[in-house]
Amino acid sequence: MRFHKLNFKKGLNVLQFLIPEDRQKAMERIQELLAGGGHVPAEYGFLRKDGTTFPALITTTLRISETKVTELRGFVIDITERKKSELELKQYNEVLERVGESIDAGLAVINKDYRVVWANKRLMDLGVAPNKKCYETFNNLGIMCPDCGVERIFQNNAPRDVREYKTVNSKGEIVWVELRVTPLKDQKGVTMAALELAVPITERKNAEDKSEKNQKELDLIINSSPIIVFYKDKEGKFLRVNKAFAEALQIPPEKLLGKTVFDFYSAEIAQNMTNDDLEVLKSGCPRLGIIEQYKSASGLRWVQTDKVPILDENGIPNGLIGFAQDITERKKAEEALLESQQNFKALFSANPEAAVFLDTDSQVVEANSRFSRLFGYSFDEVKGKIITDIIVPDESKEESRIVRQKIISGPVEIVTSRRRKDGSQVPLVMSGGPVIVNGKVIGSVMVYKDISDIITVQEELSKTLDKAEMLNEKLRVVGSLTRHDVGNKLMVIKSNIYLLKKQIGYNPKLAKYIEGIDSAINQSDEMFEFSRFYEKIGAEEPSKTNVAHCFNQAATLLPSLGTIEIVNECQGLEVMADSLLKQHFYNFLDNSLKHGEKVTRIRLHYTKDGGGVKLFYEDNGVGVSEADKPKLFHEGFTTGKSTGLGLFLIKKMVEVYGWTITEEGEPGKGAKFVITIPKDSQKKN
Repeated sequence: MRFHKLNFKKGLNVLQFLIPEDRQKAMERIQELLAGGGHVPAEYGFLRKDGTTFPALITTTLRISETKVTELRGFVIDITERKKSELELKQYNEVLERVGESIDAGLAVINKDYRVVWANKRLMDLGVAPNKKCYETFNNLGIMCPDCGVERIFQNNAPRDVREYKTVNSKGEIVWVELRVTPLKDQKGVTMAALELAVPITERKNAEDKSEKNQKELDLIINSSPIIVFYKDKEGKFLRVNKAFAEALQIPPEKLLGKTVFDFYSAEIAQNMTNDDLEVLKSGCPRLGIIEQYKSASGLRWVQTDKVPILDENGIPNGLIGFAQDITERKKAEEALLESQQNFKALFSANPEAAVFLDTDSQVVEANSRFSRLFGYSFDEVKGKIITDIIVPDESKEESRIVRQKIISGPVEIVTSRRRKDGSQVPLVMSGGPVIVNGKVIGSVMVYKDISDIITVQEELSKTLDKAEMLNEKLRVVGSLTRHDVGNKLMVIKSNIYLLKKQIGYNPKLAKYIEGIDSAINQSDEMFEFSRFYEKIGAEEPSKTNVAHCFNQAATLLPSLGTIEIVNECQGLEVMADSLLKQHFYNFLDNSLKHGEKVTRIRLHYTKDGGGVKLFYEDNGVGVSEADKPKLFHEGFTTGKSTGLGLFLIKKMVEVYGWTITEEGEPGKGAKFVITIPKDSQKKN
């Protein structure tokens, strides 16, 4: 820097030494000095003798004598080098400013006095300010940053300091910033300033948070999965296992990490697993559906494992991940199914009747030896063929189609005929049902029972029944004609007896014989009447019959009841019976009149008993002796006052209805007949 002393004499034009554009400024400065201005240096452009210019710093003073300005003195300092340095610094700052504003990060230079020498706007936008010692430079920011690491750089001469902070940016948003503070050293290696770089990492932090959240969710999903999940390195060590894996072995997960299968399984099982791992790692291809066995706390278990290699950036396997599902129950089910299939095949083959196993398309899968004997086909001749095309006659095609539709939902059985290999047809009972595995119909089994012999027997039986029916009809006709003709003869005898009595008058000796003849005639009438009713038993179809009505009709047929009190408590009661029910009650009433001796009251009533009915017929006569009760309903049993066929006829009638009858009265107090009518006998066929 050069100094020049100038003395400006009065009248000298000093402005001639300045460049034209600075002359007006110099004149104004001189006027300020003359007006009493201070000695403030100013920069001007000076002219050299050779016409060149240079920047200079001029300091001027006034010389005053006797209150008058006598001269103007000044110092001129050549500041060419300083101006050059300032220009270079300005250019440097402009470049630094452009660089600072072009990056998405905050930049600041902080000196040893903790003052910010320079900072870009992005630093303030991010909401990052220096620490308290240099805060005054950023007092317009209104935000104090946490300890940014500058002090550690200056005091500890640390090579670098990197920290992450959460702060609020100029928009009021919460952001994450990574502060990197680096020392700036001079040529001697002494830290003279610190460069602070504030990098926005909000997106990265959000991604990390999201990744961490996803990782936690993935951990939750993996640990909640019933499927075993594990991760091994290429040495076969477990790096990660899920909860299902640990529970299967009943070993805490942390004790599994870093271990191999040889630490938990037998050498044989572990070696098999390791061989599978090595194959996956060597080939770089996954292996799916590996069936493995291991020993757990509950015993030997079976798993189905999928193993997938994990490749590095070069595509080389450096580990594998496995997914294993416990299939022990499935294996047991398969073994049980295999056993069932073997049992089924054994039973199928040993079936004494012809049997065939068809798939869902009615194609023959299996056929036993009895099938071959019945239809004349070997198994090889029918295997894979549709059964309809083999043994179903043309006229039975529609029947066969209906059977195939029905058999899907349940068993079927029909009487039909099927065609043999020689073209003949065999009558048979065909039964079958669906074969269901795991809830799905996989086919059907059909069984054919040859009923040729049964048909022959039925035909013979039908012929015999026809003959019996014809004989019954003959007997009915003969019986009817016999009763009619003998009845007419008995009527003639009765008429002659009546006329004989008129002729001989009262003759005690002859009356005894005539009464014997009369009694024999009456008993003959009763026997013919019995045969007539006995023929009718079971001939009519039972129908709903009103009990009270039948009882009242029977009572009207016996005018001899006279003053006997008749109590009928069966109003509304209906039972399945036929017209003989009225005869049934008639025989009861007639029996009371003939054998009750002192009967004054007859009562009919009933009770409900478990869906059935109990019907009670009671009188207050002499009843039945204990000795007579066992023989009461036997054919021909009598105490000498009847034919002994009345109660026998009653028993036969109730048996046809499916009822039972007993006598439960007390001797001397009256008879009590109990008829039990079961619930099933009340159903109409």
